[in-house]
Order: sequence, then C-alpha cells, then structure tokens
Amino acid sequence: MQPLPDGPAMGMVCRLDAMLPGYYRCRGWDENGRPTPEKLRELGLPDTI
Repeated sequence: MQPLPDGPAMGMVCRLDAMLPGYYRCRGWDENGRPTPEKLRELGLPDTI
C-alpha cells in the first residue's frame, strides 16, 4: 500500500482490508458483508436471503 501523496492525511496508509472484519462484526454481518441470521431476526426479517 502506498501512503497518500497529499491532503490532510498525507503520508497515511489506508488499511481497509484490516478494518473491514471489525466493521462487519459491529454491524452484525458475516465475513462477506452479509447480515447474519441473528441480525436479520433482530430486524424482524426472514433469516435467509
């Protein structure tokens, strides 16, 4: 990954691949970014997509 070349975040590296799993867990999604059956039930939706 290359550091950002300019702007307020100049020199920083975005590590989206490292951040996505935690984001998905917080949202109640599986590792592919899909809602888990538990999350669907919590929302009152059928637990299959």
